[in-house]
Amino acid sequence: MQTLRPGLKDLHGTYEPLTWSNIPYAHAWLIAYLFMAYLTRRPHTHIVRLLVLPIFVYFMFWCTLRYRIEDPRFGWYNWLRGLLALAATAQAITFASRPEGLLRIGEIRHAPLPNETYQQPYGSGNGIVPQTPESRVIVLACISDAFEVGVLARGIGWQYAYGLHVPKARRPSERSSYLKSTLISVMRAYLFVDLIDSFLDTLPGITATTGSLYLPALSPVLRYIVATALHVLAGFVIILGIEMWYDIASLVGVGVFQQSPSSWPPFHDEPWFSSSLHEFWSKRWHQALRQTFLVYGGYPGWWVAGDLGMLFGTFLASGLFHEIGLYVAGEPIDPWVTLFFFAQPFGILAEKFYKKQTGRRVNGTLGVVMVVVFVVVLGQVCTDSWLRRGMGGKVITPPALSPARRIIIPYLRGLCESH
Repeated sequence: MQTLRPGLKDLHGTYEPLTWSNIPYAHAWLIAYLFMAYLTRRPHTHIVRLLVLPIFVYFMFWCTLRYRIEDPRFGWYNWLRGLLALAATAQAITFASRPEGLLRIGEIRHAPLPNETYQQPYGSGNGIVPQTPESRVIVLACISDAFEVGVLARGIGWQYAYGLHVPKARRPSERSSYLKSTLISVMRAYLFVDLIDSFLDTLPGITATTGSLYLPALSPVLRYIVATALHVLAGFVIILGIEMWYDIASLVGVGVFQQSPSSWPPFHDEPWFSSSLHEFWSKRWHQALRQTFLVYGGYPGWWVAGDLGMLFGTFLASGLFHEIGLYVAGEPIDPWVTLFFFAQPFGILAEKFYKKQTGRRVNGTLGVVMVVVFVVVLGQVCTDSWLRRGMGGKVITPPALSPARRIIIPYLRGLCESH
């Protein structure tokens, strides 16, 4: 039996190192999560869902906090596990809190499980006897419902995600062409993320436990230029890294389960083309965590202060979500991440004030300036906070599967040494 190590004292006293042998135990809460997802598609289960919710939340956080990867180089995965737990909790609250459960757009009640009738002589009567569906059919239908609801991110096609912006398709609609285009996108994203991840490892002072966006050896002006460039690169790593996993999921959905490519619209809507701060956050940036932030902050904020409360509550929840996920991974709390997200509503309100005074929406050069100020300039405090806690030196792509670490960087070093 493995020895328990000192852990996050504010959350739990001990933790067990996460290994290949105990991965099933660390993620056993997924079974309970899918059970709740199944219940939300069945009628007359509201009370059951409300009763199961606190049990699920306790079990899920117990599994998440009980196990942790010890090697600081792989701290990204601890962070992702924390974020996944928080997002799953918000989704479970959505499952439990809606009396009618989750309905697709156009549904007025849940779809029934498979049920058929067949003709069979059976004594007296009309001979029509209800046929109980085969157990296998029922089980497959239950699993299908649970997975379809459980893996919802943006909630495309579901009533609870009313008002969600869905980007227009940018890939072929024909299946084989879509798969080819998506596979190329996955490989391109992987190479780019690996190259930037490996490059950060070579910067002075960037380790798996500490670092800074601002390199002290450079002059102030050059230091800020380099910091801005690194911040933008980090943003592209986040965008492409998330899209890569989304594309991999779409390859499975379209290639294995024969889903339509139209079921997998783009994850981001080209954020670099944003013409205002409002457009950046409400349309261009991914909307996968929209419901999460509404559950944790948007809806409570609306109950307290209407639309203004919803705006500030949503961004406050976003900041706390990112920060608490990192805290669950074993890193200390730093307020700068939350402050960055909490600053965004002020920019959005400034854009609304401009429209009220001029009658015109913020766009063009002014809109670009707003995005640059609030995302590129203010966003550096967020990236620097993550680097100070070692996120820049942590491994995103495994070294054994890293072309940059195994081929490109050694080749460049050899080339420099030879000259």
